[in-house]
Amino acid sequence: MPLLSVYNHLMQGLIMMRPNRFDTHKKSELQNVYRDIMRLTSEQPLYKVTFDESAQEYTLGIKNAALSLSSMVKELNTDDSASVFKNQILTSDQPETVDVTVLEGSSLPDESLPLYVEVSSLSSPQENHGNFVPADEATLVSGQYNFTIGIEENLYSFQFNVSNGATNLDLQKKLADFINKTSIGLRTRIVQEPETGQSRLDLIAITAGSTDRESSFRPADVRFPEDASHGIITHFGLDRIGKAPVNTCFSINGKQKEVRGRSYLYNNALTLSIKEVTSAPVTIGKVTNQEPIAEKLRTFVNKYNSIFDFVKQQQPDNHRAKKLLYELGTTLRQFSSELGTCGLSVSKEGTLSIREKEMYAAAGNGSLERLFSEDSRFSSTLVKKLSDIALNPMEYLNKTVVTYPNITAKKTLNPYVSSIYCGLLYNNYC
Repeated sequence: MPLLSVYNHLMQGLIMMRPNRFDTHKKSELQNVYRDIMRLTSEQPLYKVTFDESAQEYTLGIKNAALSLSSMVKELNTDDSASVFKNQILTSDQPETVDVTVLEGSSLPDESLPLYVEVSSLSSPQENHGNFVPADEATLVSGQYNFTIGIEENLYSFQFNVSNGATNLDLQKKLADFINKTSIGLRTRIVQEPETGQSRLDLIAITAGSTDRESSFRPADVRFPEDASHGIITHFGLDRIGKAPVNTCFSINGKQKEVRGRSYLYNNALTLSIKEVTSAPVTIGKVTNQEPIAEKLRTFVNKYNSIFDFVKQQQPDNHRAKKLLYELGTTLRQFSSELGTCGLSVSKEGTLSIREKEMYAAAGNGSLERLFSEDSRFSSTLVKKLSDIALNPMEYLNKTVVTYPNITAKKTLNPYVSSIYCGLLYNNYC
Protein backbone atom coordinates (compact mmCIF):
# COMPACT_ATOMS: atom_id res chain seq x y z
CA MET A 1 0.00 0.00 0.00
CA PRO A 2 1.52 3.39 -0.92
CA LEU A 3 2.64 5.38 2.11
CA LEU A 4 0.23 8.27 1.52
CA SER A 5 -2.67 5.82 1.33
CA VAL A 6 -1.51 4.24 4.60
CA TYR A 7 -1.42 7.65 6.24
CA ASN A 8 -4.90 8.63 5.02
CA HIS A 9 -6.30 5.26 6.05
CA LEU A 10 -4.89 5.47 9.57
CA MET A 11 -5.93 9.09 10.07
CA GLN A 12 -9.58 8.00 9.80
CA GLY A 13 -9.20 5.95 12.98
CA LEU A 14 -7.09 8.44 14.92
CA ILE A 15 -8.46 11.30 16.99
CA MET A 16 -7.24 14.67 15.79
CA MET A 17 -5.21 16.30 18.57
CA ARG A 18 -5.20 20.08 18.80
CA PRO A 19 -1.74 21.63 18.82
CA ASN A 20 -0.27 23.12 21.97
CA ARG A 21 2.63 25.53 22.23
CA PHE A 22 5.08 22.64 22.64
CA ASP A 23 4.10 21.18 19.24
CA THR A 24 5.26 24.29 17.38
CA HIS A 25 8.94 25.05 16.93
CA LYS A 26 11.33 27.74 15.87
CA LYS A 27 13.09 27.37 12.54
CA SER A 28 16.31 26.43 14.32
CA GLU A 29 14.52 23.71 16.30
CA LEU A 30 13.00 22.23 13.16
CA GLN A 31 16.45 22.23 11.55
CA ASN A 32 17.78 20.31 14.55
CA VAL A 33 15.02 17.72 14.18
CA TYR A 34 15.83 17.38 10.48
CA ARG A 35 19.54 16.91 11.21
CA ASP A 36 18.71 14.24 13.78
CA ILE A 37 16.62 12.39 11.20
CA MET A 38 19.44 12.61 8.66
CA ARG A 39 21.92 11.30 11.21
CA LEU A 40 19.66 8.39 12.13
CA THR A 41 19.16 7.54 8.45
CA SER A 42 22.88 7.40 7.75
CA GLU A 43 23.44 5.10 10.73
CA GLN A 44 20.50 2.77 10.15
CA PRO A 45 21.02 -0.61 8.49
CA LEU A 46 19.11 -1.54 5.39
CA TYR A 47 16.29 -3.82 6.43
CA LYS A 48 13.09 -5.40 5.28
CA VAL A 49 9.92 -5.07 7.28
CA THR A 50 6.40 -6.41 7.03
CA PHE A 51 4.54 -3.14 7.26
CA ASP A 52 1.00 -4.50 7.59
CA GLU A 53 -1.88 -2.56 9.16
CA SER A 54 -1.03 -3.73 12.69
CA ALA A 55 2.61 -2.61 12.29
CA GLN A 56 1.48 0.74 10.91
CA GLU A 57 -0.85 1.37 13.84
CA TYR A 58 1.85 0.29 16.27
CA THR A 59 4.60 2.58 14.93
CA LEU A 60 2.30 5.57 14.60
CA GLY A 61 0.86 4.79 18.04
CA ILE A 62 4.18 4.82 19.89
CA LYS A 63 5.29 7.91 17.97
CA ASN A 64 2.13 9.74 18.96
CA ALA A 65 2.40 8.57 22.59
CA ALA A 66 6.04 9.69 22.81
CA LEU A 67 5.22 13.13 21.36
CA SER A 68 2.28 13.56 23.70
CA LEU A 69 4.24 12.58 26.81
CA SER A 70 7.19 14.75 25.75
CA SER A 71 4.89 17.76 25.36
CA MET A 72 3.56 17.16 28.86
CA VAL A 73 7.04 17.01 30.39
CA LYS A 74 7.90 20.28 28.62
CA GLU A 75 4.67 21.79 29.90
CA LEU A 76 5.60 20.78 33.45
CA ASN A 77 9.09 22.25 33.22
CA THR A 78 8.10 25.57 31.69
CA ASP A 79 9.11 28.40 34.00
CA ASP A 80 6.58 31.15 33.30
CA SER A 81 3.29 32.40 34.68
CA ALA A 82 1.41 29.62 32.89
CA SER A 83 3.29 26.96 34.85
CA VAL A 84 1.11 24.82 37.08
CA PHE A 85 3.73 25.33 39.79
CA LYS A 86 3.09 29.11 39.74
CA ASN A 87 -0.57 28.63 40.62
CA GLN A 88 -0.93 29.96 44.16
CA ILE A 89 -3.86 30.16 46.54
CA LEU A 90 -4.45 32.09 49.73
CA THR A 91 -4.66 29.78 52.71
CA SER A 92 -4.42 29.59 56.49
CA ASP A 93 -1.77 27.54 58.25
CA GLN A 94 -4.35 26.76 60.97
CA PRO A 95 -7.68 26.35 59.14
CA GLU A 96 -9.20 24.64 62.18
CA THR A 97 -8.67 27.91 64.10
CA VAL A 98 -9.06 30.65 61.46
CA ASP A 99 -10.00 29.74 57.91
CA VAL A 100 -10.02 32.01 54.88
CA THR A 101 -12.21 32.26 51.78
CA VAL A 102 -11.33 34.55 48.88
CA LEU A 103 -14.29 36.31 47.31
CA GLU A 104 -14.81 35.53 43.63
CA GLY A 105 -12.97 37.98 41.42
CA SER A 106 -11.04 39.47 44.35
CA SER A 107 -7.39 39.28 45.34
CA LEU A 108 -4.91 40.81 47.75
CA PRO A 109 -1.62 42.33 46.59
CA ASP A 110 1.42 40.31 47.58
CA GLU A 111 2.88 43.22 49.54
CA SER A 112 -0.06 43.11 51.98
CA LEU A 113 0.66 39.49 52.85
CA PRO A 114 1.07 37.55 55.03
CA LEU A 115 -1.64 38.35 57.58
CA TYR A 116 -1.07 37.36 61.20
CA VAL A 117 -4.33 36.78 63.08
CA GLU A 118 -4.68 36.38 66.86
CA VAL A 119 -8.06 35.65 68.47
CA SER A 120 -8.69 36.50 72.13
CA SER A 121 -12.43 35.73 72.41
CA LEU A 122 -15.26 34.12 70.46
CA SER A 123 -18.74 35.57 70.26
CA SER A 124 -21.51 33.98 72.27
CA PRO A 125 -25.17 34.96 72.80
CA GLN A 126 -26.77 36.49 75.85
CA GLU A 127 -28.57 34.05 78.13
CA ASN A 128 -31.11 35.09 80.77
CA HIS A 129 -31.48 32.36 83.40
CA GLY A 130 -34.84 32.50 85.12
CA ASN A 131 -35.74 31.86 88.77
CA PHE A 132 -36.35 28.32 89.96
CA VAL A 133 -39.97 28.13 91.11
CA PRO A 134 -42.13 25.21 92.36
CA ALA A 135 -43.14 23.48 89.13
CA ASP A 136 -46.51 22.08 90.26
CA GLU A 137 -47.70 25.07 92.29
CA ALA A 138 -49.88 27.94 91.09
CA THR A 139 -48.06 30.95 92.59
CA LEU A 140 -48.90 33.61 90.00
CA VAL A 141 -52.11 35.64 90.34
CA SER A 142 -54.53 35.12 87.45
CA GLY A 143 -55.19 37.97 85.06
CA GLN A 144 -53.63 39.87 82.15
CA TYR A 145 -49.91 40.68 82.18
CA ASN A 146 -48.20 43.12 79.87
CA PHE A 147 -44.46 43.13 79.22
CA THR A 148 -41.92 44.29 76.65
CA ILE A 149 -38.73 42.82 75.22
CA GLY A 150 -36.24 45.25 73.78
CA ILE A 151 -33.94 43.73 71.15
CA GLU A 152 -31.26 46.08 69.84
CA GLU A 153 -33.20 49.16 68.69
CA ASN A 154 -36.56 47.40 68.52
CA LEU A 155 -39.13 47.20 71.32
CA TYR A 156 -41.80 44.49 71.25
CA SER A 157 -44.94 44.62 73.44
CA PHE A 158 -46.82 41.52 74.61
CA GLN A 159 -49.96 40.55 76.50
CA PHE A 160 -50.15 37.26 78.36
CA ASN A 161 -53.17 35.87 80.18
CA VAL A 162 -52.77 33.72 83.28
CA SER A 163 -55.77 31.55 84.09
CA ASN A 164 -56.81 30.68 87.63
CA GLY A 165 -54.98 27.61 89.00
CA ALA A 166 -52.34 27.44 86.24
CA THR A 167 -49.12 25.90 87.60
CA ASN A 168 -45.75 27.51 87.15
CA LEU A 169 -44.56 24.76 84.79
CA ASP A 170 -47.70 25.07 82.66
CA LEU A 171 -47.17 28.84 82.43
CA GLN A 172 -43.47 28.42 81.61
CA LYS A 173 -44.28 26.03 78.77
CA LYS A 174 -47.05 28.28 77.48
CA LEU A 175 -44.82 31.36 77.71
CA ALA A 176 -41.91 29.54 76.00
CA ASP A 177 -44.16 28.49 73.12
CA PHE A 178 -45.56 32.03 72.91
CA ILE A 179 -42.10 33.66 72.66
CA ASN A 180 -40.79 31.08 70.18
CA LYS A 181 -43.69 31.75 67.83
CA THR A 182 -43.03 35.50 67.77
CA SER A 183 -39.73 35.03 65.86
CA ILE A 184 -38.16 38.13 67.38
CA GLY A 185 -34.68 36.61 67.68
CA LEU A 186 -35.02 34.67 70.93
CA ARG A 187 -35.28 31.00 71.79
CA THR A 188 -36.31 29.46 75.08
CA ARG A 189 -35.21 26.62 77.32
CA ILE A 190 -36.98 25.03 80.27
CA VAL A 191 -34.75 23.52 82.96
CA GLN A 192 -36.35 21.10 85.44
CA GLU A 193 -34.95 19.70 88.68
CA PRO A 194 -36.98 16.57 89.53
CA GLU A 195 -35.20 16.13 92.87
CA THR A 196 -36.40 19.56 94.11
CA GLY A 197 -39.58 19.73 92.05
CA GLN A 198 -38.57 23.10 90.62
CA SER A 199 -38.27 24.51 87.10
CA ARG A 200 -37.02 27.63 85.42
CA LEU A 201 -37.46 29.34 82.06
CA ASP A 202 -34.39 30.67 80.19
CA LEU A 203 -34.31 33.16 77.32
CA ILE A 204 -31.41 32.93 74.84
CA ALA A 205 -30.54 35.31 71.99
CA ILE A 206 -30.29 33.66 68.59
CA THR A 207 -27.67 36.18 67.41
CA ALA A 208 -24.37 36.16 69.25
CA GLY A 209 -22.64 39.25 70.62
CA SER A 210 -23.98 42.72 71.21
CA THR A 211 -23.49 46.26 69.98
CA ASP A 212 -23.14 47.68 73.51
CA ARG A 213 -21.46 44.66 75.16
CA GLU A 214 -23.91 44.78 78.10
CA SER A 215 -27.02 43.15 76.70
CA SER A 216 -28.64 42.24 73.42
CA PHE A 217 -32.20 41.94 74.77
CA ARG A 218 -34.04 43.44 77.78
CA PRO A 219 -37.35 42.01 79.10
CA ALA A 220 -39.39 44.27 81.40
CA ASP A 221 -42.82 44.23 83.07
CA VAL A 222 -45.24 47.00 82.03
CA ARG A 223 -48.53 46.21 83.74
CA PHE A 224 -49.98 43.40 85.83
CA PRO A 225 -53.19 42.76 87.89
CA GLU A 226 -53.74 45.04 90.89
CA ASP A 227 -53.77 42.16 93.36
CA ALA A 228 -50.38 40.88 92.04
CA SER A 229 -47.21 42.14 93.72
CA HIS A 230 -45.08 41.84 90.58
CA GLY A 231 -45.26 41.07 86.89
CA ILE A 232 -44.61 37.86 84.97
CA ILE A 233 -41.02 38.88 84.02
CA THR A 234 -40.07 39.46 87.64
CA HIS A 235 -41.91 36.36 88.84
CA PHE A 236 -40.01 34.03 86.52
CA GLY A 237 -36.79 36.07 86.67
CA LEU A 238 -36.63 36.51 82.89
CA ASP A 239 -34.67 39.75 83.26
CA ARG A 240 -31.72 38.09 85.06
CA ILE A 241 -28.64 37.94 82.82
CA GLY A 242 -26.96 34.60 83.37
CA LYS A 243 -24.40 34.96 80.57
CA ALA A 244 -23.60 38.35 79.10
CA PRO A 245 -23.13 38.55 75.33
CA VAL A 246 -19.55 38.29 74.12
CA ASN A 247 -18.14 39.61 70.84
CA THR A 248 -15.33 38.07 68.82
CA CYS A 249 -12.16 40.02 69.55
CA PHE A 250 -9.07 39.53 67.42
CA SER A 251 -6.19 41.34 65.78
CA ILE A 252 -4.82 41.40 62.22
CA ASN A 253 -1.15 42.33 62.02
CA GLY A 254 -1.50 43.91 65.47
CA LYS A 255 -4.61 45.99 64.67
CA GLN A 256 -7.49 45.19 67.05
CA LYS A 257 -10.86 44.18 65.59
CA GLU A 258 -14.21 43.28 67.11
CA VAL A 259 -17.27 41.70 65.46
CA ARG A 260 -20.49 40.22 66.77
CA GLY A 261 -20.31 37.07 64.73
CA ARG A 262 -17.44 34.73 63.89
CA SER A 263 -16.63 35.95 60.40
CA TYR A 264 -14.94 39.09 59.17
CA LEU A 265 -14.69 40.63 55.70
CA TYR A 266 -11.15 41.90 55.16
CA ASN A 267 -10.51 44.60 52.53
CA ASN A 268 -13.61 43.46 50.60
CA ALA A 269 -11.45 40.63 49.28
CA LEU A 270 -11.56 37.72 51.69
CA THR A 271 -13.64 36.37 54.54
CA LEU A 272 -12.04 35.16 57.76
CA SER A 273 -13.98 32.37 59.50
CA ILE A 274 -12.96 32.50 63.16
CA LYS A 275 -13.44 29.17 64.94
CA GLU A 276 -11.22 29.08 68.03
CA VAL A 277 -9.21 31.27 70.37
CA THR A 278 -5.59 31.16 69.21
CA SER A 279 -2.63 29.91 71.23
CA ALA A 280 -0.24 31.12 68.50
CA PRO A 281 -0.70 33.59 65.63
CA VAL A 282 -2.45 32.20 62.54
CA THR A 283 -0.57 32.98 59.34
CA ILE A 284 -2.59 33.66 56.20
CA GLY A 285 -0.54 33.81 53.01
CA LYS A 286 -0.10 32.48 49.51
CA VAL A 287 1.11 28.92 48.99
CA THR A 288 1.41 26.68 45.95
CA ASN A 289 -1.92 25.22 44.91
CA GLN A 290 -1.26 21.50 45.23
CA GLU A 291 -4.39 20.13 43.56
CA PRO A 292 -3.65 21.23 39.94
CA ILE A 293 -0.10 19.89 40.33
CA ALA A 294 -1.42 16.57 41.62
CA GLU A 295 -3.88 16.36 38.72
CA LYS A 296 -1.12 17.06 36.18
CA LEU A 297 1.09 14.41 37.75
CA ARG A 298 -1.72 11.84 37.63
CA THR A 299 -2.18 12.62 33.94
CA PHE A 300 1.57 12.29 33.36
CA VAL A 301 1.66 8.89 35.10
CA ASN A 302 -1.41 7.67 33.20
CA LYS A 303 0.10 8.75 29.85
CA TYR A 304 3.40 7.11 30.68
CA ASN A 305 1.75 3.85 31.79
CA SER A 306 -0.53 3.87 28.74
CA ILE A 307 2.58 3.42 26.56
CA PHE A 308 3.29 0.19 28.43
CA ASP A 309 -0.32 -0.96 28.01
CA PHE A 310 -0.24 -0.17 24.29
CA VAL A 311 3.13 -1.85 23.67
CA LYS A 312 2.22 -4.96 25.70
CA GLN A 313 -0.62 -5.63 23.28
CA GLN A 314 1.98 -5.92 20.50
CA GLN A 315 4.40 -8.23 22.33
CA PRO A 316 3.00 -11.58 21.12
CA ASP A 317 3.66 -10.57 17.49
CA ASN A 318 6.49 -8.09 17.98
CA HIS A 319 9.38 -9.20 20.19
CA ARG A 320 11.20 -5.88 19.75
CA ALA A 321 8.40 -4.19 21.71
CA LYS A 322 10.22 -5.49 24.81
CA LYS A 323 13.17 -3.28 23.88
CA LEU A 324 11.01 -0.18 24.13
CA LEU A 325 9.66 -1.19 27.56
CA TYR A 326 13.15 -2.02 28.79
CA GLU A 327 14.59 1.31 27.67
CA LEU A 328 11.76 3.33 29.23
CA GLY A 329 12.01 1.38 32.48
CA THR A 330 15.80 1.78 32.58
CA THR A 331 15.49 5.52 31.95
CA LEU A 332 13.22 5.96 34.96
CA ARG A 333 14.92 3.51 37.33
CA GLN A 334 18.13 5.56 37.33
CA PHE A 335 16.08 8.33 38.96
CA SER A 336 14.28 6.10 41.51
CA SER A 337 15.55 8.14 44.44
CA GLU A 338 14.41 11.51 43.03
CA LEU A 339 11.06 10.03 42.00
CA GLY A 340 10.62 8.45 45.43
CA THR A 341 10.93 11.79 47.22
CA CYS A 342 8.06 13.03 45.05
CA GLY A 343 5.75 10.11 45.84
CA LEU A 344 6.44 8.20 42.61
CA SER A 345 7.42 4.52 42.55
CA VAL A 346 8.94 2.65 39.61
CA SER A 347 7.86 -1.01 39.34
CA LYS A 348 10.12 -3.85 38.20
CA GLU A 349 8.67 -3.68 34.69
CA GLY A 350 9.08 0.10 34.58
CA THR A 351 5.57 1.45 35.18
CA LEU A 352 4.85 4.29 37.58
CA SER A 353 2.54 4.48 40.60
CA ILE A 354 1.69 7.35 42.95
CA ARG A 355 1.80 7.55 46.73
CA GLU A 356 -0.78 10.31 47.21
CA LYS A 357 0.30 11.66 50.61
CA GLU A 358 3.95 12.02 49.61
CA MET A 359 2.96 13.46 46.23
CA TYR A 360 0.96 16.28 47.87
CA ALA A 361 3.85 16.99 50.24
CA ALA A 362 6.24 17.20 47.27
CA ALA A 363 3.83 19.51 45.44
CA GLY A 364 3.83 21.83 48.44
CA ASN A 365 7.55 21.87 49.24
CA GLY A 366 8.77 22.32 45.66
CA SER A 367 10.26 18.84 45.11
CA LEU A 368 7.99 18.15 42.12
CA GLU A 369 8.84 21.48 40.55
CA ARG A 370 12.55 20.71 40.87
CA LEU A 371 12.04 17.20 39.44
CA PHE A 372 10.45 18.58 36.25
CA SER A 373 12.50 21.78 35.98
CA GLU A 374 14.27 22.51 32.70
CA ASP A 375 17.71 21.89 34.20
CA SER A 376 16.65 18.65 35.90
CA ARG A 377 18.54 15.54 34.73
CA PHE A 378 15.35 13.51 34.99
CA SER A 379 13.38 15.89 32.79
CA SER A 380 16.08 16.30 30.12
CA THR A 381 16.88 12.57 30.03
CA LEU A 382 13.23 11.58 29.66
CA VAL A 383 12.58 14.18 26.93
CA LYS A 384 15.67 12.97 25.04
CA LYS A 385 14.50 9.35 25.24
CA LEU A 386 10.99 10.28 24.08
CA SER A 387 12.43 12.32 21.22
CA ASP A 388 14.48 9.32 20.07
CA ILE A 389 11.36 7.13 20.15
CA ALA A 390 9.33 9.68 18.16
CA LEU A 391 12.09 10.10 15.55
CA ASN A 392 12.62 6.41 14.98
CA PRO A 393 9.68 4.26 16.13
CA MET A 394 10.78 1.65 13.55
CA GLU A 395 13.55 0.72 16.00
CA TYR A 396 10.93 -1.16 18.03
CA LEU A 397 9.35 -3.08 15.14
CA ASN A 398 10.29 -6.59 13.98
CA LYS A 399 12.49 -6.41 10.87
CA THR A 400 15.07 -8.35 8.91
CA VAL A 401 18.46 -6.66 8.51
CA VAL A 402 19.77 -6.85 4.92
CA THR A 403 23.05 -4.99 5.33
CA TYR A 404 24.73 -2.74 7.86
CA PRO A 405 26.04 0.71 6.88
CA ASN A 406 29.71 1.15 6.05
CA ILE A 407 30.75 3.49 8.84
CA THR A 408 34.16 4.05 7.22
CA ALA A 409 32.63 5.41 4.03
CA LYS A 410 31.20 8.88 3.54
CA LYS A 411 27.71 9.14 4.97
CA THR A 412 24.87 9.07 2.45
CA LEU A 413 21.83 11.13 3.38
CA ASN A 414 18.42 10.35 1.92
CA PRO A 415 15.57 12.48 3.26
CA TYR A 416 12.93 10.34 1.52
CA VAL A 417 14.11 7.23 3.28
CA SER A 418 14.25 9.10 6.57
CA SER A 419 10.59 10.06 6.39
CA ILE A 420 9.67 6.40 6.03
CA TYR A 421 12.05 4.74 8.46
CA CYS A 422 12.75 7.46 11.03
CA GLY A 423 10.37 10.38 11.16
CA LEU A 424 7.30 8.88 9.47
CA LEU A 425 4.87 11.08 7.60
CA TYR A 426 2.89 11.80 10.72
CA ASN A 427 2.69 14.11 13.67
CA ASN A 428 -0.07 14.88 16.14
CA TYR A 429 -0.64 18.39 14.73
CA CYS A 430 -0.80 17.33 11.06
